Amino acid sequence: MDRLFPWSIGLVSLVVATLVADIFLVNYFDKSEYVTIFGFLVVILVAVFTVRGNQVIAKRQATVNFIAQYEIGNVEWPKRLVQLWRITSKPDSELVGIITSRSDEVSQVTAVLNHMEMVAIAIRNHALDETIYKEWHAPIYVGMWDRSEAFVKAFRKNRVASHDAFIEFEALAARWREEADALNKTKHK
Repeated sequence: MDRLFPWSIGLVSLVVATLVADIFLVNYFDKSEYVTIFGFLVVILVAVFTVRGNQVIAKRQATVNFIAQYEIGNVEWPKRLVQLWRITSKPDSELVGIITSRSDEVSQVTAVLNHMEMVAIAIRNHALDETIYKEWHAPIYVGMWDRSEAFVKAFRKNRVASHDAFIEFEALAARWREEADALNKTKHK
Protein backbone atom coordinates (compact mmCIF):
# COMPACT_ATOMS: atom_id res chain seq x y z
CA MET A 1 0.00 0.00 0.00
CA ASP A 2 2.75 2.45 0.98
CA ARG A 3 4.49 1.96 -2.36
CA LEU A 4 1.33 2.66 -4.33
CA PHE A 5 0.17 5.60 -2.24
CA PRO A 6 2.03 8.46 -4.00
CA TRP A 7 1.13 7.20 -7.46
CA SER A 8 -2.52 6.39 -6.76
CA ILE A 9 -3.13 9.78 -5.13
CA GLY A 10 -1.31 11.43 -8.03
CA LEU A 11 -3.47 9.67 -10.58
CA VAL A 12 -6.70 10.53 -8.76
CA SER A 13 -5.59 14.16 -8.44
CA LEU A 14 -4.77 14.32 -12.13
CA VAL A 15 -8.22 12.99 -13.04
CA VAL A 16 -9.90 15.49 -10.70
CA ALA A 17 -7.81 18.34 -12.12
CA THR A 18 -8.79 17.32 -15.63
CA LEU A 19 -12.49 17.29 -14.73
CA VAL A 20 -12.25 20.67 -12.99
CA ALA A 21 -10.44 22.09 -16.01
CA ASP A 22 -13.03 20.70 -18.40
CA ILE A 23 -16.01 21.91 -16.40
CA PHE A 24 -14.88 25.36 -15.28
CA LEU A 25 -11.96 26.57 -17.32
CA VAL A 26 -13.26 25.87 -20.82
CA ASN A 27 -16.29 28.08 -20.25
CA TYR A 28 -14.25 31.08 -19.04
CA PHE A 29 -11.07 31.03 -21.09
CA ASP A 30 -10.20 30.68 -24.72
CA LYS A 31 -8.32 27.56 -25.81
CA SER A 32 -4.76 28.93 -25.42
CA GLU A 33 -5.42 30.14 -21.87
CA TYR A 34 -7.10 26.83 -21.05
CA VAL A 35 -4.05 24.87 -22.23
CA THR A 36 -1.72 27.13 -20.27
CA ILE A 37 -3.73 26.84 -17.06
CA PHE A 38 -4.20 23.10 -17.48
CA GLY A 39 -0.47 22.66 -18.14
CA PHE A 40 0.32 24.70 -15.04
CA LEU A 41 -1.97 22.47 -12.92
CA VAL A 42 -0.33 19.35 -14.29
CA VAL A 43 3.14 20.71 -13.52
CA ILE A 44 2.10 21.54 -9.95
CA LEU A 45 0.63 18.06 -9.43
CA VAL A 46 3.69 16.36 -10.86
CA ALA A 47 5.94 18.46 -8.62
CA VAL A 48 3.90 17.71 -5.49
CA PHE A 49 3.88 13.97 -6.10
CA THR A 50 7.52 13.90 -7.11
CA VAL A 51 8.39 15.52 -3.80
CA ARG A 52 6.18 13.01 -1.94
CA GLY A 53 7.80 10.11 -3.78
CA ASN A 54 11.25 11.47 -2.97
CA GLN A 55 10.30 11.72 0.70
CA VAL A 56 9.29 8.06 0.74
CA ILE A 57 12.54 7.05 -0.95
CA ALA A 58 14.61 9.23 1.41
CA LYS A 59 12.94 7.70 4.47
CA ARG A 60 13.62 4.20 3.18
CA GLN A 61 17.24 5.06 2.45
CA ALA A 62 17.62 6.60 5.91
CA THR A 63 16.28 3.37 7.43
CA VAL A 64 18.76 1.24 5.50
CA ASN A 65 21.60 3.60 6.47
CA PHE A 66 20.51 3.46 10.12
CA ILE A 67 20.53 -0.34 10.11
CA ALA A 68 23.91 -0.45 8.38
CA GLN A 69 25.51 2.10 10.69
CA TYR A 70 24.15 1.09 14.07
CA GLU A 71 23.39 -2.60 13.78
CA ILE A 72 25.65 -4.06 11.10
CA GLY A 73 28.68 -1.78 11.04
CA ASN A 74 28.96 -1.05 14.75
CA VAL A 75 31.65 -3.14 16.49
CA GLU A 76 30.20 -2.29 19.91
CA TRP A 77 26.76 -3.67 19.04
CA PRO A 78 27.63 -7.39 19.38
CA LYS A 79 29.41 -6.73 22.70
CA ARG A 80 26.34 -4.94 24.02
CA LEU A 81 24.08 -7.77 22.89
CA VAL A 82 26.27 -10.29 24.70
CA GLN A 83 25.93 -8.21 27.89
CA LEU A 84 22.18 -8.03 27.42
CA TRP A 85 21.95 -11.79 27.00
CA ARG A 86 24.25 -12.44 29.93
CA ILE A 87 22.49 -10.12 32.38
CA THR A 88 18.96 -10.94 31.31
CA SER A 89 19.61 -14.65 31.75
CA LYS A 90 20.10 -14.11 35.49
CA PRO A 91 17.25 -14.86 37.89
CA ASP A 92 14.85 -12.00 38.58
CA SER A 93 16.02 -11.96 42.20
CA GLU A 94 19.54 -10.92 41.08
CA LEU A 95 18.41 -8.18 38.70
CA VAL A 96 17.75 -5.56 41.39
CA GLY A 97 21.32 -5.83 42.69
CA ILE A 98 22.71 -5.59 39.18
CA ILE A 99 20.55 -2.60 38.27
CA THR A 100 21.34 -0.66 41.42
CA SER A 101 25.07 -1.28 41.00
CA ARG A 102 25.16 1.05 37.98
CA SER A 103 28.01 -0.98 36.55
CA ASP A 104 29.42 -0.90 33.04
CA GLU A 105 27.41 -4.05 32.32
CA VAL A 106 24.18 -2.21 33.11
CA SER A 107 25.32 0.66 30.89
CA GLN A 108 25.86 -1.78 28.02
CA VAL A 109 22.40 -3.25 28.49
CA THR A 110 20.70 0.13 28.77
CA ALA A 111 22.54 1.23 25.62
CA VAL A 112 20.85 -1.63 23.72
CA LEU A 113 17.49 -0.84 25.32
CA ASN A 114 17.89 2.87 24.52
CA HIS A 115 18.64 1.93 20.93
CA MET A 116 15.47 -0.18 20.76
CA GLU A 117 13.50 2.69 22.32
CA MET A 118 14.95 5.13 19.77
CA VAL A 119 13.92 2.79 16.94
CA ALA A 120 10.36 2.60 18.28
CA ILE A 121 10.11 6.37 18.64
CA ALA A 122 11.55 6.93 15.16
CA ILE A 123 9.08 4.46 13.66
CA ARG A 124 6.13 6.04 15.54
CA ASN A 125 7.16 9.48 14.25
CA HIS A 126 7.74 8.19 10.71
CA ALA A 127 11.45 9.00 10.76
CA LEU A 128 12.26 5.35 9.99
CA ASP A 129 10.39 3.20 7.51
CA GLU A 130 8.54 0.60 9.57
CA THR A 131 8.12 -1.86 6.72
CA ILE A 132 11.85 -2.10 6.01
CA TYR A 133 12.88 -2.21 9.66
CA LYS A 134 10.21 -4.78 10.45
CA GLU A 135 11.27 -7.03 7.57
CA TRP A 136 14.86 -6.76 8.72
CA HIS A 137 14.47 -7.03 12.44
CA ALA A 138 10.95 -7.87 13.74
CA PRO A 139 11.64 -11.36 15.17
CA ILE A 140 14.86 -10.18 16.81
CA TYR A 141 13.22 -7.00 18.09
CA VAL A 142 10.33 -8.89 19.67
CA GLY A 143 12.75 -11.51 21.03
CA MET A 144 14.89 -8.77 22.59
CA TRP A 145 11.84 -7.44 24.39
CA ASP A 146 10.95 -10.93 25.63
CA ARG A 147 14.52 -11.43 26.78
CA SER A 148 14.79 -8.07 28.53
CA GLU A 149 11.26 -7.66 29.92
CA ALA A 150 12.13 -8.76 33.48
CA PHE A 151 15.20 -6.49 33.46
CA VAL A 152 13.14 -3.53 32.25
CA LYS A 153 10.45 -4.06 34.89
CA ALA A 154 13.09 -4.26 37.62
CA PHE A 155 14.81 -1.20 36.13
CA ARG A 156 11.54 0.75 36.24
CA LYS A 157 10.99 -0.13 39.89
CA ASN A 158 14.53 0.50 41.11
CA ARG A 159 15.73 3.58 39.28
CA VAL A 160 14.58 7.06 40.15
CA ALA A 161 12.41 8.61 37.43
CA SER A 162 12.48 5.44 35.33
CA HIS A 163 8.88 4.33 35.78
CA ASP A 164 8.19 4.74 32.05
CA ALA A 165 11.58 3.62 30.72
CA PHE A 166 11.47 1.80 27.39
CA ILE A 167 7.69 2.03 27.02
CA GLU A 168 7.91 2.66 23.27
CA PHE A 169 10.11 -0.43 22.84
CA GLU A 170 7.58 -2.47 24.80
CA ALA A 171 4.63 -1.11 22.80
CA LEU A 172 6.20 -1.71 19.39
CA ALA A 173 7.30 -5.24 20.31
CA ALA A 174 3.77 -6.00 21.55
CA ARG A 175 2.21 -4.62 18.36
CA TRP A 176 4.56 -6.57 16.11
CA ARG A 177 3.88 -9.74 18.13
CA GLU A 178 0.11 -9.24 17.76
CA GLU A 179 0.47 -8.67 14.01
CA ALA A 180 2.62 -11.80 13.64
CA ASP A 181 0.16 -13.85 15.71
CA ALA A 182 -2.78 -12.63 13.63
CA LEU A 183 -0.90 -13.41 10.41
CA ASN A 184 -0.03 -16.90 11.65
CA LYS A 185 -3.67 -17.54 12.58
CA THR A 186 -4.85 -16.61 9.09
CA LYS A 187 -2.16 -18.76 7.47
CA HIS A 188 -3.16 -21.83 9.45
CA LYS A 189 -6.90 -21.65 8.81
